[in-house]
Amino acid sequence: MNMKMKTKCRQFLKLVAVTAAAASTILLMEGSVSGHSLYYIKNDGRTRIAYTSLTDPKEILLEAGRELGEFDYYKIEPHPGDDDAYFLYVMHGRPVYINVDGSRKMVVLEEGQSFAHALKAAEVALAPEDIVSEELSVVPEFGAEITIQRVTYETRSETETIPYETDYERTRHMAEGKSRQYQSGKDGLKTVYYRDKLVDGVVVETSVTGEEVTLKPQSAVSQIGDADAPDRLEAPASLKLDDKGNPISYSKVLTGKATAYSASAGTRGASGRYLQTGYVAVDPKVIPYGTRLYIKSSDGSYVYGYAIAADTGTAMVDGRVLVDVYFNSYAEACKFGAKKVDVYVLS
Repeated sequence: MNMKMKTKCRQFLKLVAVTAAAASTILLMEGSVSGHSLYYIKNDGRTRIAYTSLTDPKEILLEAGRELGEFDYYKIEPHPGDDDAYFLYVMHGRPVYINVDGSRKMVVLEEGQSFAHALKAAEVALAPEDIVSEELSVVPEFGAEITIQRVTYETRSETETIPYETDYERTRHMAEGKSRQYQSGKDGLKTVYYRDKLVDGVVVETSVTGEEVTLKPQSAVSQIGDADAPDRLEAPASLKLDDKGNPISYSKVLTGKATAYSASAGTRGASGRYLQTGYVAVDPKVIPYGTRLYIKSSDGSYVYGYAIAADTGTAMVDGRVLVDVYFNSYAEACKFGAKKVDVYVLS
């Protein structure tokens, strides 16, 4: 082909291109008039152009040969320089799975959204102590999971037994090595209050919040033979006196006449105990057997001291005498005579 022929070909092709562009412009102008719009479909770094009268984005994408995937989503923005042109963005969503309240929920997140967005979309509210497996600010990967464990509390109460204890009293009036129980023990009862911590309905921690004694236990009392036992009862370490010589802790004080008596060695009182100094006779309807006492004269001139109600007698039952104190010898009993005393019923 000579030079002149080549020049004519180039001029012809240029004319065809200009004519085609002009025709396209005319078609676009006619389309605008007929209700068509121009869409720039942007997806995965590529741009497609669709010129259509359709308005549903899904239909527009189908017409343009782009079908939305299972987790894809789209956004439409107007073109800033053309009222009939739009940007149609197609983006890939990420499914996130939420395990909560015994169920598994799926939420599709948009680009840049975090686990917090997933919970909000699934309408999952968190309580202050709920346990969350992931940081809520994290932007999850495709198919990530987050687990919510519910933390709740429950209160309950249980009735429990308070085992009774056994008190042992030494006495020289019983053979060495022998023992005898003369007061049976009784278990007490208490109500214990608990607070359970539950994670997804399972108890993981229990704490005691309080307890209340509803029935006090009664100690069993046994005597054991001991040749070295003292002649009188020994006061317990718990007995404390104030500066006037009166018990600090007691439930009440009874005032009345006191007399004294003695008996032969090995004599048992009405309660079954072997008598020795420190045991006293009472009206058991007023002062039950086994009651711990502290006895002193009302004027403070004489102190009998720590005692236990262990016997009774006619004078006590008919009310003439409040208490008859025991001594190991007749001479000591006579020396005591009769006195007005204060009887402290110990707590």
